[in-house]
Amino acid sequence: LNNFPFKRKQGQVSLKRLEELLAQAERLLEGSPHEAVEPAQSALHLAQQQGQPKAQQRSELLLAKAHFQSGNAKLALGHLQVLEAQPLGPRQSTEVALLLGRCHNEMGDNPEATAHLVKAVQQAQAGGFSDLQSAALNALAGVYYAQGNYVEALMTLNQAVQLVRVLGQ
Repeated sequence: LNNFPFKRKQGQVSLKRLEELLAQAERLLEGSPHEAVEPAQSALHLAQQQGQPKAQQRSELLLAKAHFQSGNAKLALGHLQVLEAQPLGPRQSTEVALLLGRCHNEMGDNPEATAHLVKAVQQAQAGGFSDLQSAALNALAGVYYAQGNYVEALMTLNQAVQLVRVLGQ
């Protein structure tokens, strides 16, 4: 019991450090995705040590994004598969479906890419996540185009453009 206040303070310091690592990874993801891997990996380890499942999920998603944006769809896929097996909130679930679709597309697996991207579009629409819906439609149009389904690609891309116009982006 003599160590109780010390342990509580130590836990608070660890949680603060965890948030700092996650924020750093998010910042780096914008301009230098390969540099976001190290803080996201450190955050994942710390979240696991601290028993923080939400922070673990956030770290896994950041790692997936960083690896994908750095050109390593296979590594990203590993992190996404971990997330796919967990209960996620609606936005996070949509982000995972979108990124899974992009990874499968990058690896040339068009049927898997299509399935995940259609799921992402549906989830984004149901959740009111217009930004994710537009991104998923854009990616799905690319898959259709790669398959030679040009009419479907054009119609899907037009849906994405309409959403972007509504969003004012």
